[in-house]
This record gives sequence, structure tokens and C-alpha cells, in this order.
Amino acid sequence: MINYLDRTILGIVAPQLSKEIHIDPAMMGIIFSAFAWTYALAQIPGGMFLDRFGNKVTYALSIFFWSLFTLLQSFTLGLKSLLLLRLGLGVSEAPCFPANSRIVSTWFPQHERARATATYTVGEYIGLAAFSPLLFLILEHHGWRTLFFLTGGLGILFTLVWWRFFIMNRMNRARLIKRSWSISAQAALTIKSRTFHLTGVTPDACWAVARSSAPAWVSSPATPHWSFS
Repeated sequence: MINYLDRTILGIVAPQLSKEIHIDPAMMGIIFSAFAWTYALAQIPGGMFLDRFGNKVTYALSIFFWSLFTLLQSFTLGLKSLLLLRLGLGVSEAPCFPANSRIVSTWFPQHERARATATYTVGEYIGLAAFSPLLFLILEHHGWRTLFFLTGGLGILFTLVWWRFFIMNRMNRARLIKRSWSISAQAALTIKSRTFHLTGVTPDACWAVARSSAPAWVSSPATPHWSFS
């Protein structure tokens, strides 16, 4: 929820902000799209960083920096500073969804992962809907700078909560992996007996197929991220 809040709050404050610091509608369009530029470019590097350093470190850094960029928008004086902060916000939020997927795959057995993913996805949108009236109330009484400051500050505080309480329970993880492995192995045997047997398939070959697959590119979640940015 904090992730979506920080990226969409500009849409709430845009009329007041653009009037105060004299940004015309065309330039505001560039400001809005700036987030998507770096968000898209940083997805794969963000995933590689996640593979290298794990969920806890990656998510902590991501939350801290996207919250910092949000907070700093409260001090912006013009187009250039706001554009740079939006670019930074895109980079810092990029590892979020790969991390979400990895956390779900770590903590939940295979037959429960779709439900877990759906739960946190619904939470993102319900959270925005529930907090929108409060955000508009703060904007009306305290201005757009206060709204950026409070939202960014909340995220920085949540970084501490994340670092303190996200602990990988090895016993629980081992139990879940065992359950998932049992289900996956059974499914694999069924597929093998009914269809075909693959041998000599390397990870590089799998990635090559994915990169050359039109459905894989078409099914990427580009539409909701563009519309919400």
C-alpha cells in the first residue's frame, strides 16, 4: 500500500502543486511519465540485486529510498528538482514486485501462492481507496508539501519496522518447502506420464524462449503501472 501511495500521490496534489511552482500541463505530463521510464529500466537490475542480496536487504533499501524521494518532493522548488525526484522514485520502487513474488514463493507452498498474491494485490488498491479521503483532507488543510512529507516519513518509519520484524523462520520455511516440493513432484510425474519428458533443458534455454515469446511480453503488467503513474 505504501508503495502505491508514494507513486500515485502526485496525482492528488498535481493541481495545487502545478499552480504554486508554475508547471504547465504539458510539463506535468512529463513529470508523471518520468516515474515509468526509470521504473521500467530498473526492473531487471532490481531483480538481479534481489537475487544477490535477498528479500530483507533489498526491500529495506527500496522502501527507504522511495520514501526518501517522496519526502524530498515536499521541498521541491521547480521542474528540474521534481523531475529528478520522480526518476529516483521509479528506480527505488523497481525491486518491489520481484521481492513480493519471491517472498510469496518462499513462505507459501505452490498451491497457496495464487491466493497469497491476490491478497496483497487487493490490499494495495483497497488501501488507496480507504486512505484517499484522508489524503485529500490533509491536502486541503495543510497543503501538498505536508502531504509529501508525511507520506515519505511514514515509509521511512516502516523501513525500521520491516528490518526489525521480517525474520526468516527457517523451521517454517523448511516445512513449506517440503510441502511445496511434494506437490510439485507429484504434478511433475503426472505431466511426464501424460505428455512428454524434457532432458538437457538449461536455464539459459528457458530464458531464451521467454525473451522470444510474444505472449510473455504482451502479458507483462505494463497497463496498470502506466495508468497509475
